Amino acid sequence: MTRGSRTASVLPFGDRGLVVEFADELSTEISGCVRALSRRLHDAPGVVEVVPTLRSLLLIIDPLTADRNRLAGTALQLLQNLRPDQDGAGRLIELPVVYGGDAGPDLADVAKMSGLTTREAIELHSRQDYQVLMVGFAPGFPYLGIVAASLRSPRLRVPRTRVPAGSVGIADALTGVYPLSTPGGWRLIGRTPQIIYDPRRPDPILLRPGDHVRFVPVTSALFPEIPLGSPGLVEPTGRPAMEVRDAGLYTTVQDLGRTGSRSLGLPSAGAMDPAALQLA
Repeated sequence: MTRGSRTASVLPFGDRGLVVEFADELSTEISGCVRALSRRLHDAPGVVEVVPTLRSLLLIIDPLTADRNRLAGTALQLLQNLRPDQDGAGRLIELPVVYGGDAGPDLADVAKMSGLTTREAIELHSRQDYQVLMVGFAPGFPYLGIVAASLRSPRLRVPRTRVPAGSVGIADALTGVYPLSTPGGWRLIGRTPQIIYDPRRPDPILLRPGDHVRFVPVTSALFPEIPLGSPGLVEPTGRPAMEVRDAGLYTTVQDLGRTGSRSLGLPSAGAMDPAALQLA
């Protein structure tokens, strides 16, 4: 099933989803349209979850209650008069950044590829405000755009096996901040001590789609030691409910998962076959 309009197409996504795919380009306007459509379809009949991306919207549906054709038609109808979210609607959040050195090992290469000095590269990167176009890849990882054309740098040919939490990177027209210590292929130009994702906070995600980010250069003297730990790894709270004395090979403890947070980079997790788990 492929149905199209002037600006987007609705495509199948297995038996539990639909994808509304916008134009094949990266822009704040398209990102705003994705967010606007996401709000309008969030409570549509049969929709379990909406997941906005850079230029598409994933609709997770209940295959037993959703009318796929009707939902696709509703999406295309909404697109006819859809206007993007206003750029000024989100919050403005300032992030202090230590540029270069151990905090930004790729800054010199980025500057060289751009024909700039490192100081000029820092000034160019921190001169503008960036919009959070989407969140994904890791919990709270913000995809920020749009990077100035003269500063754009490709991803590393060989990704790093470990990127410290708080690292600020560039990948083509995007810049972003690693919320956790993970593998990654973006070119690292700096690091912020601000915790981007912390499950201990009432709102664990610092940056949400539509927000704006301003990078503020600071000296390393202000932050003599940026924590290297991963804030996502915290000790569980509460009282123990069970003790596993002898687990079988590949035994894991699973629940039914948690929906509603894919748009923030948090997978639903849980058992692969929820129906079988409930019957077990």
